[in-house]
Amino acid sequence: MNWLTAYVTDFLTDARMAGADVSASSLEKSVQRLQQYLRDGGSVRQRWGQDQRYYSLATKAYSAYVLAKINRLNLSDLRRYYDGLTDVVSRSALPWIQLGYAFDMLGDAKRAKSAYLLGRQTDYSEGYYGTYGSRLRDLALGYAVLAKRGLGDGDMLLSIFELTKERRWLSTQERNALFRAAIAADSDHTNKLEVVIATSAFEQKYRNRIF
Repeated sequence: MNWLTAYVTDFLTDARMAGADVSASSLEKSVQRLQQYLRDGGSVRQRWGQDQRYYSLATKAYSAYVLAKINRLNLSDLRRYYDGLTDVVSRSALPWIQLGYAFDMLGDAKRAKSAYLLGRQTDYSEGYYGTYGSRLRDLALGYAVLAKRGLGDGDMLLSIFELTKERRWLSTQERNALFRAAIAADSDHTNKLEVVIATSAFEQKYRNRIF
């Protein structure tokens, strides 16, 4: 449930920034929970995942990303957590990219560069980790995060396109990630953007929606 807390908080903060009526008290409780994850002794566990340490990394990195977006992340907490990471076998580049973004937003260029580099060096490892991930979802979300900092590149978009062509069915997580990646690719947001994700059983359109 820890990762889902970060996911729901991400959704609520985006909704609020887009003008939706979001309960301030509920959002504040979620934000405080994410902050606790990153403090010393913050417990993050998943009962059925194959790798508890990776689940903890993915959850705390996601929490840092969400908190950085809304300027509620404590740099000391993040540095202490990142510098103390040992014996973590990363299963995806996404957590490193999210940590890089968080450090980037807080002005720690050295650690941001380090985390981004770890992201570039990490390939996706298939398995059940309790984070609802896939190679496609994590690559698309990683691109969307990097593009916010002007670091997305064409090779990542091409890889996303090729992976999407191979799929006949997309999960909800994958569809949302693809929309985020497509919208992030329209980096200046000055032109009209229409995104269509379609499979044999599903079609959905977004126009100029910014996440």
